[in-house]
Amino acid sequence: MAHTLWILCAVMNVAIAILHIIVIYYGEPAYRYFGAGEWMATQAGAGSMIPALITGVITLAFFVFAGFNLSGAGYVLLPLTFYALLAITAVYLLRGGVIVAIPFMEQQVSRFDLVSSYIAFAIGLVHAAALYLTYFVKSTT
Repeated sequence: MAHTLWILCAVMNVAIAILHIIVIYYGEPAYRYFGAGEWMATQAGAGSMIPALITGVITLAFFVFAGFNLSGAGYVLLPLTFYALLAITAVYLLRGGVIVAIPFMEQQVSRFDLVSSYIAFAIGLVHAAALYLTYFVKSTT
């Protein structure tokens, strides 16, 4: 079961990375649509490479996450896999944990921020389940 969950995590991280590549490709309207902020959208529209570079680094991070997911599944051997998977899980759960703070925020939260928080939390839960099954459940076989 853990193996399947790690594969699912890898697929989700690759999908998120591809989405970021699409945002780089479409530029200004995509940055605006996906809630990257007005500064990023304006800079992309003005031809600046800064939004693409920032988004490229984020894209690379998601591909690295997928690599560690595959390491958790046993397909590749990467150093410090447990710690990396623990950190990745924490990143997703903390990002998703914003949903707890939303009722207490003074400013209106965008629909994108709300939806992406729920998605991040769900992805974090899948990572947490895979981590638990891989490292904390004694095998009966």
